[in-house]
Amino acid sequence: MSPTYLLVLALGLVALTTTTVADYVKPPPYVHKPPIKPPVKPPTEHKPPTVPYHKPLKVEKPPPIYKPPTLPPKVEKPPPVYKPPTLPPKVEKPPPVYKPPTLPPKVEKPPPVHKPSPPYGQYPGHPPVENVDDSYKPPQKVQPPPRPYKKPPPYERPPPYKKPPTTTDSN
Repeated sequence: MSPTYLLVLALGLVALTTTTVADYVKPPPYVHKPPIKPPVKPPTEHKPPTVPYHKPLKVEKPPPIYKPPTLPPKVEKPPPVYKPPTLPPKVEKPPPVYKPPTLPPKVEKPPPVHKPSPPYGQYPGHPPVENVDDSYKPPQKVQPPPRPYKKPPPYERPPPYKKPPTTTDSN
């Protein structure tokens, strides 16, 4: 089968199995129902409010009288009077006097003292080595004694499979 044949077959199945808009059932039209009013109760008799004994009765206070905010009177200041800037008096400095440079005094260093070189294999800051050949030995590892070797048993080939003999008895 060619791929185009399979594609056309698949599209045909999809087109035949899907529903259309015309297949849907229209819902019934919506009818507006008026709201249900609760039943009217007859007016109850007026009862004076009961006041607990520990609460004092509230006394209504008159509302506060509005007073507009008072602002301080505006005082106009006269413009500032211009004053020319005052400069400090000029002070003349005398020219610098030339001084010849001063060099530090020469100090003679003593000749360096030569230290004798350490023996072969000896490094400065390390303790002296008794024998140069024994200067480095790796630490000895403690190993368990070797296990005795046991020879594995010889391999024995299993016997070949033989079919059991079939007996035919004829009496």
